Amino acid sequence: MTDLDIVREQVVSVYSGDVLYDLPAPTATKESMSRCRDICAENLCGNYGKSCTCPPRCDPIDTCLERLDSFKKAMLVIKRYYVDLKDKEKLDSTLIDMQQICRDIHVSLSGSNIRNLPLADGPCRYCANCACDEGKGCRFPQFQVSSVSPYGIMMNEYLESVGIPPEPVGETITIYGFVLYD
Repeated sequence: MTDLDIVREQVVSVYSGDVLYDLPAPTATKESMSRCRDICAENLCGNYGKSCTCPPRCDPIDTCLERLDSFKKAMLVIKRYYVDLKDKEKLDSTLIDMQQICRDIHVSLSGSNIRNLPLADGPCRYCANCACDEGKGCRFPQFQVSSVSPYGIMMNEYLESVGIPPEPVGETITIYGFVLYD
């Protein structure tokens, strides 16, 4: 059995949806990370400073860049949702769902000693109340799903680079998550 077979077996054990394997890991620069963190600071999502995985409480740029550069492969988790774009609660639930899928894959791969890093949109939502709100570090780093934003990943640019055309927004939206792995 190859390493990729083991990875696929672990993923299928927790998620039966669309996953693209062995894609190149996304790349970023200090500049793209700074740019994304500046966008985060505008707090358009309302999560700035509310999670250990979002700016300004997330890991420093150099740490994120080193971590990102240490992976060469990525899987892209894809899920389509039927949602009214005006329904913020439903939109939030799609992000929470994608995080849970990435978390489940992360835990499964980790259980097979496959080093990996899950990334999705938005702040980690594992805990109802993030320890960062109390001025502490993450209570459950083994279940943490980091946001793509502090990693400087521009999802549309990445999708284009791997030949995936953007999907029109209509009655459905497509949400993507990453699990980087060795």
